[in-house]
Amino acid sequence: MNEVNFKKYIFRIGLIFILLVSMFSSIYAVRNYKSINVIEQSGGLKKILNIRDGENLPDNIPSLNNSGSNLENNEIKNDNGQYDSNGIVSRNADSIEKGMNDKSQQDGSVGINGGRDTKFGSNSKQRGNNKNAKQGEVNGNIQRGGVDDRYLLSITIYSVLFLIGSCSAYCLIKRKNIKFNYKDEKLIIIILIFTGIFLRISASTLVNGHNDINLFKNWAETAANGFSQFYANARQADYPPVYIYILGCIGKIANIQVFNSYYILLLKIPSIIADVATAYFIYRIGKRFLNIVTSIFLATFYIFNPAIFIDSTFWGQVDSLFTLLIVISIYLLYEKKYVSSSVMFALSVLMKPQGIIFIPVLFFELVRQRKIRNFIYAAVAAVATVIVIIIPFSVNEQSPTWIFNLYLKTISEYPYASVNAFNFLV
Repeated sequence: MNEVNFKKYIFRIGLIFILLVSMFSSIYAVRNYKSINVIEQSGGLKKILNIRDGENLPDNIPSLNNSGSNLENNEIKNDNGQYDSNGIVSRNADSIEKGMNDKSQQDGSVGINGGRDTKFGSNSKQRGNNKNAKQGEVNGNIQRGGVDDRYLLSITIYSVLFLIGSCSAYCLIKRKNIKFNYKDEKLIIIILIFTGIFLRISASTLVNGHNDINLFKNWAETAANGFSQFYANARQADYPPVYIYILGCIGKIANIQVFNSYYILLLKIPSIIADVATAYFIYRIGKRFLNIVTSIFLATFYIFNPAIFIDSTFWGQVDSLFTLLIVISIYLLYEKKYVSSSVMFALSVLMKPQGIIFIPVLFFELVRQRKIRNFIYAAVAAVATVIVIIIPFSVNEQSPTWIFNLYLKTISEYPYASVNAFNFLV
């Protein structure tokens, strides 16, 4: 009898085991995690600055050759002689930029402040061998900073295994060869969500991220001091306000000493949570149009998709947050909650300008309903959302049209259909 019961519950035991392994893995990773500055013992600063082995650093950047105890503590001096070790890039970034500019001016080359797209190194180095590439581009592709490629082989192997596993699962579902106990549905979803979170946290400690993280950290520090002067004080701030609110909260949390050494990890957490939340809504939408097995498969496919995984967990990008807002908007639209849907669409536009692309989805659904009341309520809700969100940033803005100028500036800086994306346009 006991053997029969064990066989009956072996699937559940396996799921719980996977959850526990992922949980302890994330706890171990976080306990051993140290948020590092731009320099590492492996010569990370030279790598970021595009300086080959044997070449000297600019005069006013501390040498890596005799770093001594500074490297052991992941520390680097800033202009005031103070030490800071709380992230990839800290307040000493300005002194590093200055050093690079002084160095480049002596060499007769253009310094980094001559162009927006690079944080370190001259534009001539950044363009590489492509004579026709614009400033801030490598072989024609826009670059905002370097990416850690130490795990490239592992990610490639994982991607191949993921593709094989996904195709195999799809074939089994298509042939209806999967026996599914519907009593396990909730358990599967819960374990899927938390396993996705724990594994992402573990992986996020391996790589500090795309160098956009440098800007996000600066924005978080600035936003934590208030929103009214944010766009005037933050370095290269071109994101709309919604993400700045999130960064402001992270900046406040990171100011607490116990969390300060986890600054970079904290910057990735919102995107990690958004990943699994999006997968949950995919599952909910899939249940309405497909079946339970297929909807669980789609949610699993999204959570463990390497393209999604790399963007949020490794790079620390914010596309997951934007995607979550769009998915929730469409879900609410299907539920005929037009006011809530319009609020989420407004938030998506205030998250990233690309949200404008999806506004017609809401518009034509409201037109299809042929109820002017729904249209008015949705429009008022969207406008009210925009006003409430931008007011804290508008206090010290001289022009009431500053938000439109921000969007125009952002769009003009990215005249591309695709930037570093997983598609054939890359």
